Amino acid sequence: MTTYVPPPIAGHVTDTAGKLTAPEVATLNDKLANYRKCSSNHIAVFFPKSLDGNSIEDVSYVTFNTWHIGEAKKDNGVLLVLATSERKVRIETGKGVGGQLTDVESSHILRDDVTPNMQSGQFF
Repeated sequence: MTTYVPPPIAGHVTDTAGKLTAPEVATLNDKLANYRKCSSNHIAVFFPKSLDGNSIEDVSYVTFNTWHIGEAKKDNGVLLVLATSERKVRIETGKGVGGQLTDVESSHILRDDVTPNMQSGQFF
């Protein structure tokens, strides 16, 4: 197993797996930027090309902390990781959004929305 090194962040959406078109990335970047202005919470989406033999939990944690998602004093970041090659998904959150996005809610989002869409090839 290797120590995962995430790529540089590329806005709100970083798609090193090439699952989204340029217009889809632009649309999501705009939506997430607008959400950040309204709420101050920062959401990022990451499609890694591969987990490089690491667990989704390790990749999510390292990427979240390397990219410094959210404001440091508020710890209000959220990272959605979709590792399509390994068919794994995870939501990593800062403590500042814990009351708004609980582990249970994250689990429901992944189970009810993200996973079924990913299984049918609907990444956008």
